[in-house]
Amino acid sequence: MVEKQLRIFVPGILSALMVLLAIACTDRSPTASAEISLKFDFAAGRGPGTAADMDCFLVNIRGNGVVATYPLVDFGDGVTSSCLDLGTVSTAVSVSDATTSGIRMPVKTGTARTIEVLGFEGLGTCAGKSLKELLAVDGAELYKLGSTTTDIFTNRTVTIENSYVDGTTPDKIDDCEESGGANGPARVYRYYSGNYYDLGLRATAIHALHVNGGNLFIGGDFADGGGNADADNFAIYNISAQTFSGFAPVSGPVLAITQEGANVYVGGAFLDAGGNAFADRVARWSGAIWSALGTGIDNGQVNALETMGGNVYVGGTFSSVEGDTSLNSLARFSDIGNSWLQVGSTTRIGTGKEVRALKADSPLLFIGGNFTDAGGNSDADNIALYNGGSIVQAVGLGAGLNGAVNGLGTISGSDFYATGSFTMAGGKVGIAQFISGAWEPFGTGFSGTGYALVTVGTEYFLGGSFSSVGGIASTANIARWTGTNWADVGMGLNGQVKALATDGTNVFIGGDFTSNNGGTGPIR
Repeated sequence: MVEKQLRIFVPGILSALMVLLAIACTDRSPTASAEISLKFDFAAGRGPGTAADMDCFLVNIRGNGVVATYPLVDFGDGVTSSCLDLGTVSTAVSVSDATTSGIRMPVKTGTARTIEVLGFEGLGTCAGKSLKELLAVDGAELYKLGSTTTDIFTNRTVTIENSYVDGTTPDKIDDCEESGGANGPARVYRYYSGNYYDLGLRATAIHALHVNGGNLFIGGDFADGGGNADADNFAIYNISAQTFSGFAPVSGPVLAITQEGANVYVGGAFLDAGGNAFADRVARWSGAIWSALGTGIDNGQVNALETMGGNVYVGGTFSSVEGDTSLNSLARFSDIGNSWLQVGSTTRIGTGKEVRALKADSPLLFIGGNFTDAGGNSDADNIALYNGGSIVQAVGLGAGLNGAVNGLGTISGSDFYATGSFTMAGGKVGIAQFISGAWEPFGTGFSGTGYALVTVGTEYFLGGSFSSVGGIASTANIARWTGTNWADVGMGLNGQVKALATDGTNVFIGGDFTSNNGGTGPIR
């Protein structure tokens, strides 16, 4: 779970504290209860926040099968994780002095009752919203402020002291995750000047990131990205405003994104994007509506997209396009002719093969994936080059690469670099560069799998699934090449990186990590 900074209350400021408490959604009430009065006792000097920073508060009562919020409701034995409508926030209760008994609530009697106090910030108002709605608001921060466990058999006053420990604040309650519902462990971070910043999107998987015009386009497997009800599997994040938007949900996972002019192209495993019956597996977003490219892709999925010279190049696992079986795994859509064509008049990748990465540097198109003998060329294994002619060519001499290529980046002209799971490219593993017609080492290589590459200035960022690069322990799953050596990116991440993008200043990172490895967690 994403760790967050604590905002601690200063007791002297708490005289005007407005406490909002959530009502759990069920009709069962306890048979025996005691009234408790909550006394907030937070030590001064524990943080920069003030009472005014908090928009509302949540008090949970747990223990012996009880998960309750004010007023007390018993969820029954073992029912402690159901991301349902957990009720709405009650009318604000004014607390005249936080150091006195100002909040009274019923609690089911029994032993080991745990009382938790959590605070929400960045919501503006909480009244009338369910817990799920509160957690889904983009930009909202959830702080675990304190808790205590005690036996309760009669009416009494309970003191809640500051028990916050840095790195323990949750981003979900009972499997209701912050920003977008219970969508899984995948995250999108922004990296800048040595720090990570959590964008607040939660997903089952993040597959694609693309930056253009001040927007970050995000593709993956998620619902309500950033709390926006229309941002399903495809979301748009305004970098300067730090807000999410989504205008028409996509029905299945988005695996690739590219752009030409005002048009954004997405590919994946979806059908009928935006309700368009022909927008299958690939679609065009104009900024207002989804439209189809011909009648779409017949089967399989689209893994990679690139635009060049009025064409949209499409790579994936499909075996035909509009019934044409010669368009397997690789095809191009001509905006000028509004038709699907081969990449080269005699090109075949091969049925059952897979294109995973495309990178254009006009007039060249680099093609990476898991295939052999592309275009009938026995040396075009897992990597190939199209130069605008009639065929796809092998890259350099020899039989290509001995493992899949997942990510590509251009250097200049016919020079490029590749990452994946190969072990034979310049004598190095996982990453290599092709310069002046030959494969050369890219640093010391690494043991694992590379998925994504991006260039920022003179540095190259590498994302994937690996424990370290160049023997540097702090480069787990992400690293950067400075031109002379490998270096860490904020101490690395605790899960794999599947996508990278940049606006020239920030590096945006998508994957199934939940925090960086520096111990303090990301900040927002």
